[in-house]
Order: sequence, then C-alpha cells, then structure tokens
Amino acid sequence: EEGVRGIALDNLNLDGTFGVSIYMALFTIGLITILYTTFKTKCWQIYSLLVLISLLIFKLCGNKTLSFYAFSTILLLYICIHYAKEYIKYYNGKTALIFIAFILLLLSTMGPIFSNTYNTYVLSDIIELGAYLLISASLFLTIRKTNNIKKPAMIKQKTTD
Repeated sequence: EEGVRGIALDNLNLDGTFGVSIYMALFTIGLITILYTTFKTKCWQIYSLLVLISLLIFKLCGNKTLSFYAFSTILLLYICIHYAKEYIKYYNGKTALIFIAFILLLLSTMGPIFSNTYNTYVLSDIIELGAYLLISASLFLTIRKTNNIKKPAMIKQKTTD
C-alpha cells in the first residue's frame, strides 16, 4: 500500500546497535562525571583521561557489553565507597538515600556480568529503575528543603541625592 512503510530488519539492527552504543557511552561518561565530582578533583586532564580510556576500552574490546558492565561496576564501586564514607561521617538521611541508590545501580550492573539470561536483564532494569526513583526522591527532598528555607528580607537603604 502507498504511504505505509516498514523498517528493514538490517536498519533496525543498525539503529539498535547505534542506540545501545550511545547509551553505553553516555552512561559511562555520566558515571565518570559523578566520580570526578565526588572526588572533588579540579584537573580537567584527569577527567579527559578517564573518558578517553573508557572510550578506548569499548572500542578495542571484543565483547563490548561485558566490558561496559565490568567498567561500570568498577566506577560504581568507587562511587558507593565514597557515599558509604560520607554517610558514616555525617549520618545524613539524603546521603543514605543516594548510597542505597548507587548500591542498587551497582547490583543492576553486576547481574548481567554473571548471567546473561533475559530474566537477569529484566531484573537488573527493575533494580535500576528503583535506583533512579531513589535518586529522584533525594533530589525532590533537596529542592523542597531549599524552597522551605526563608530568605532574609531585603533591607531598604535610604539614598541621599
């Protein structure tokens, strides 16, 4: 019929591969950015080095999925250790929420490394959704707290002309 088009399986496969590659790159760069900011490093060379190394790992490895999950697990492990130390130091509820969220993200990336069944991917996606919901809740609590803080009244000063 005229006006009805379908996507060829080859194009869908290429589009899907491209989409997954973009997801892996953006997720990894996001984790590197979080790691970079949590360590309070101000050297852009370290940030660019981490990004370049991660992109080279994905480019040169034969099993890109396994290397993605392994590298993400390492980054998330360091992020979890940081938030565990922060929670132990300050006993802040929002820090605990973020720590639990990153633990869930860590678990969701470790699952596909050890088992690559369909159920494992579905379970890891559900765990990942839970982590993102916790991060969103923490952001909501932070925004709500910031809006509840009363700003000091502006003091009018007389101007002499």
